Amino acid sequence: MLHSYGTRSQMLIAQASAYLALGEPEGAAQALRPVLELPPEQRLEPVTRRIRELADVMARSRMANSAPAVALQSEAEAFCMESVPRRIALSPGTAGT
Repeated sequence: MLHSYGTRSQMLIAQASAYLALGEPEGAAQALRPVLELPPEQRLEPVTRRIRELADVMARSRMANSAPAVALQSEAEAFCMESVPRRIALSPGTAGT
């Protein structure tokens, strides 16, 4: 069965959330790898929002300072910074439209 990249991303983010709930940031990182490797034009708002939410949960967790969690938070931030909605918002000529 084929899923769109957005649906697949949402499923993998849910899987990563489950790993975090179990205290396994390495498992979360592995689950998120395909999502974090999406090209910027496929990083749509629902996916970036869920990645940010996941990073926020991780930052407030007991494992927030572990090396895998810190690395994953950094990757999540970079992923969101290079997303389509952010690129559009920062495009010249779009201010005030």
